[in-house]
Amino acid sequence: MAVKLTPLAFQSQDIALPEWISLLTLCLAPVFAHVVAGVPTPTHLTPKKLRWHDMLAHYNPASIAWRYAAIADRRLRARDWTCADVAAANALFWTAEGWNGSETMVAASAPYVIHLPEKPRATFLSWDTVKTLVVTVQGFQVLYVCFVVSTRLKTMPTSFPVNELFFPVAVLGLQRLWAALWLTDDFAYTPRDISQPSADVGPLHSTANAPLKMLPTNRYHPPSFWPSRIFRALYVVPLLATWASCVEAFMPRSAGSPPSSPTPATVFMCLAAGLIYLPLTIAIFTYYTARHGCRSTIIPCIGSTWYKILTMLNFVAALAVMVVSAMETRRAPCGKYTTTGLESDFRICPGLVDVAPGGVFVLGSRVGFNNSTTAVQQEFQISNFTGVCQTL
Repeated sequence: MAVKLTPLAFQSQDIALPEWISLLTLCLAPVFAHVVAGVPTPTHLTPKKLRWHDMLAHYNPASIAWRYAAIADRRLRARDWTCADVAAANALFWTAEGWNGSETMVAASAPYVIHLPEKPRATFLSWDTVKTLVVTVQGFQVLYVCFVVSTRLKTMPTSFPVNELFFPVAVLGLQRLWAALWLTDDFAYTPRDISQPSADVGPLHSTANAPLKMLPTNRYHPPSFWPSRIFRALYVVPLLATWASCVEAFMPRSAGSPPSSPTPATVFMCLAAGLIYLPLTIAIFTYYTARHGCRSTIIPCIGSTWYKILTMLNFVAALAVMVVSAMETRRAPCGKYTTTGLESDFRICPGLVDVAPGGVFVLGSRVGFNNSTTAVQQEFQISNFTGVCQTL
């Protein structure tokens, strides 16, 4: 399974600064949307301070994907889904013992509630619905490019130029749809230590203007609940499909297929990252769901040193790929951006016409005149021209 790589080439020297600003904006938009939509503000139930690395692991895409799965799974297993359930499921509880997103927090956090959502689901006119719409539009845009454009051009959907570098993040953002109906930030808790007795907290208030009742401990079906098992299996399918597409891109073509062009360093690095990172994410998800199910809305390894190191390595790898992509990104004759060489322009821009060295090309026509001395009126002949021309 050999992959022919092109040497790292600096091709972005002709891109102006205003153009770079636009490209970087398009580059980081899926990342910011994914992070803003997937990582809520921590809910402090203790005066214990958060250290920078305590929050770092929440920005790992695996942590965000786990949170979406756990919220949807908890709703599926709930015997009685209330406003207290949806608030506790969406909160990132920081306690004296560290992060806690377990089911017991529904009852344990009840004495500290000062505001609950009006309904046990997301409201249509809310900031969370807007975030879901933004992430969904970005994800379906990438799917359109992958399945429609690539089918028409019979090639890879992208060469990962700067403006399309984090397309895979937008696809992973579609996992939010599993839990979209129960994602909300319309809740508030008092910043008190969870070990303090509830009598020291003061009166409780909720949007229903009624005291919270003692919540039962058996309010959820166990992880062995069959609908929960089926959901967890289905949740991994999109991740497996994305990983399979990376594997397929590295597979050698059949003997009858046209020879593939060399792979730019950016494409190789992105595909290699997918081949390494996606199996790790799937393995982590499968391991913890097999052991404990999705009982916690916070991934169980969130405080582990190895998981924090893995998260930092992900950030370093993303920055390295971004630098390489910025070096290789160039503008094709038709205005599209690519990291491939000049030989791929005819595939990227179907309207281009090749002009051989020493040949004669008549503007306005796709047919050469073979050094003819006559030309149609209002057309021009150009001699000694080497390059490409785009037809209109």
